[in-house]
Amino acid sequence: MKKSGKVMNVKGSKVYILTPEDEFAIVKINSITPVKGELYTGYEFYEMHKGLKLLIFFILIMGLAVSIYFIKYTKATTSFIINMNAEFKINVNKDNKVVKIEALNSKGKSILNTSSFFNKNYNDTLKRLYNVCTAKDYFSKEYLSRTPYVIIYINATSQNINLDFTEFEEYLNFRKLDLIINQNGKSNK
Repeated sequence: MKKSGKVMNVKGSKVYILTPEDEFAIVKINSITPVKGELYTGYEFYEMHKGLKLLIFFILIMGLAVSIYFIKYTKATTSFIINMNAEFKINVNKDNKVVKIEALNSKGKSILNTSSFFNKNYNDTLKRLYNVCTAKDYFSKEYLSRTPYVIIYINATSQNINLDFTEFEEYLNFRKLDLIINQNGKSNK
């Protein structure tokens, strides 16, 4: 808001004035240099409280920290494709948590439409996917007579240092299925 009054003092970028209503006001210096005792018009000077500045700074730092954590957390470090009659591409972060899962066929889409697998350990996700496939009868006797196994494809660009499918393999072996891991065209069986 604009204020006009007699210049009482000038300090830095602030002009202290006395308005015709006998009110003291602080205005910002504009292009006209103020002279003590003369009339001066400028916009009111609002100084932010130090505590408010600290609060805003703290909120910005926390927002930045949360953003960095979120970006790092949701960044996939490896991915693999699993075929258990329903096909999925699963992206995993450095903490072995599923950050993204895509269905590669219609059976996979029907499963993803009804279940969420985000932020779960990839071995737990594979077990849940197997259980949902079994419940939807994707492992019928006819299918199992042709392919009595589950295949995981890992490509050459994946940084698959932490991938260990032993837990899922034991889970499948207990159910009389084999797990075939195909890494860069080389199979474990």
